[in-house]
Parts: sequence; C-alpha cells; structure tokens
Amino acid sequence: MLPSLASAEWARYENDSFIAYSNAPAADALEVLQELEYIRAAAEQTPAFVIPEGRPRTLVILPENHEGFLKLAPSATMAGFAQPLDGGAAIVMPVSAPGGDAGSVIRHEFAHTLLFNEWFRYPPWFAEGFAEIVSNITVDRRRNAYTVGEMPRRYGKRMKPQIDWNLLISEDFDAHQQSSQELIQAAYAQNWLLAHFLTLSDEPRHVFQLDHYFSLVNSGQRSQAAFVEAYGAAPAELWQTVLEEYAVRPAVVRYEFSPAVLDLGFREDAAPAGEIDGILRYFRDKADALRVDLSEEFPLTRVAGRWDRLKYREQCSEAFELGFDDDGTLRIEAYYSAEDADPVPALFLADRLGPNVYDLVNVTADEYPQVVVASDYQLTIRSASVVCFDRRPVRQACANVLQRCGDRTP
Repeated sequence: MLPSLASAEWARYENDSFIAYSNAPAADALEVLQELEYIRAAAEQTPAFVIPEGRPRTLVILPENHEGFLKLAPSATMAGFAQPLDGGAAIVMPVSAPGGDAGSVIRHEFAHTLLFNEWFRYPPWFAEGFAEIVSNITVDRRRNAYTVGEMPRRYGKRMKPQIDWNLLISEDFDAHQQSSQELIQAAYAQNWLLAHFLTLSDEPRHVFQLDHYFSLVNSGQRSQAAFVEAYGAAPAELWQTVLEEYAVRPAVVRYEFSPAVLDLGFREDAAPAGEIDGILRYFRDKADALRVDLSEEFPLTRVAGRWDRLKYREQCSEAFELGFDDDGTLRIEAYYSAEDADPVPALFLADRLGPNVYDLVNVTADEYPQVVVASDYQLTIRSASVVCFDRRPVRQACANVLQRCGDRTP
C-alpha cells in the first residue's frame, strides 16, 4: 500500500525552482516551501556557493506527518533526505518535522542538492558538515541580510568529540548507523565543526587545501590518507591544536540579502493521480530495498536479464542486459560506449562476500584495452527484482538501486 492516503489528497505546488507534492494542509506545506525558497535565494547570493544554471527544478515531497515520511525514508533516524534524481535532485521530509524545526531540516536537505553532480561524490563528513552550515543560515527579513556560520543552538556552547575523528572522515561512516541519538547528534556536530573551520575560517590556505583533498579523494585515495596529505595533520591533531579553541568562537559571515529574486508565489493545484502514485512508489521501493530481509539466498544467476536504474517516471528507458560468459564472468552489455564506436560491455569477476553480496572486480580492460576502467563494484541482491550496484568502496548502502525491467508497473 502506498504511503498514506489516496492520490486525491495530494496537492501539487510549483514555482520556477521547485515542484512539490504534499498531503498536508496548504498553509503548513507552503510555510516549508517558502522557507526553502528563502534558502535558495540566499544560496544564490552567497559567493562561495555554486548553483549550476539550467538544472531541472528540484522535486520536493512533503508527507503530512513523520509516519508517512518513514515509509519513504532509507532510515528511521532521518528527519529528511535528499538524493540525485534524473539529472536534478529530490528532497523528502515531513511537514511536521520531529522537534518542530522544519526550517532547519529543509535548509539542510537543500544544501545536499548543491553538492550533487555526476563526476564526484563528496565524502560523507563534508556533505553533512556543509549541510549543517547551511541549515543554520539565518535570514533577517526586516533588514534584508543573512548570516552564515553561527553554531546551531542544539550543539551547546562547548563541543566534546564523541566520535573518533579518523572514523568520522572515513568513506564508510554513516551517522545514522550509530547506536544512540546522542552519538548521531555528536557526529553531525563534529562534521559541522570540521567543515566550518575548513571553509569559513579566515585562513586563505584552507581553500587550496580543501581543493587538494577533494582531488586526492576523487582520484581514488582513501579519505584519511588524503586528509593528512592535504592538511599535514589528521583531524584529531587539528582538534588539539586549533579546532577546540575555534569551536568557542566560530567565524560568522554576514551578507546583504536581495529579496528581488524570491519567488514565493507557489502555484497550487491537485496532484495528477498517476503522477504522484509513481513518485511515491519510487521512493517506497528504494526504501524497501534497504530494509529487505536477506535471509533467503539468491544465486548470482538470478541477476541475468534486463535491468535499469530505479526510476520514478518511465520504466526501463535505458535498460541494459546482465548475463554471464561461459567462464562465469559477469557481463553488462552496453555499459561502456563512445560516440564513434560500438557499445563495449563491462566485464566483472564476481567474488562472493556473503549472503547475496558479491565483490565485482572490473576486468573490462583485459579484453578491451581501449576502455579506461572507472571502478570496481559491489553487487547486493536485495530481492528477485531489486539489486544494488554500488561503486567500491561502498560509501552508502544501496546508493544505486536497480530494478528488473518488466517486474513493476508505472
């Protein structure tokens, strides 16, 4: 059953930057959307933020309550989430956010969309730290000004690291996998502090060091080693030498705010039934892929057939074929291609890591030396019709969900 309510109970709101759907009272949904429009306007006016021109409007899903949101969420500990979607971005959060701070949540999730791109995925600590900085941007609507960089009140006046710094900056760290809400909050606080210091402090060299760190990570170097090479010290050393003192008086930047770019006139209409049903099914299926019971063993041969990235619009519009050569090599047809050449298949040697989980070593270049191999992967069979196909090292469970073509209807 789709999350909460019939299609007729959802409304569609849109302006030049967002297309939103909500089953909450219009006044409540518009309050969140207007907060979102303010942070978009502030982000566009902040010199350090870059918003690509011409990107599709951001999709926003606003269930009325937390229970409806949890049916779409990858984790029960999340207050909201954002993800790349069809070249653009999507934000999902409940209108009635836990703690009543919907404004902070929508700002945090919008910040994530500023980092989405096709060529580089930011390390989790920076993505979350940057989003926390943006979540606390304060727009003074009377004075047409806004501030960036104040410490969120929920962190308190003195910060004490509770998460090992080396663990925090690793590719695999996920705050929502911590054992308590206190540790989740501590992880976000440390992410905020480290990102704040490296982006907003008045040290000019930090800009170049951060760019160097990103280039190292983007080239495949592990985050911890890249951090030490870029900054000459591990985060724990920075805490002892500068971060602890910096946390007491973090840098705050004030900018003028031009309200002329605001577009608060969201147009409202009833959501087309088929449209919202497909969107809700997409997010529900993706969430279910993370929660499925893997106790049943699926042989690797079950993945043979036509698959596509899980979509919320047309199904299997860019389908590709998974199959096996005689020697057992996993073959993904038409995965690599070039404008002046026929499609080249990607070839992988599969090594079983555990129930339904396989380590895929890309050996395409062995047979096709003209191909520059991008990555190895990990394949997780979630069900007979849903698999995860993630780059290695896996930085987020089921980041790339694949759906078997023909197994689901729009």
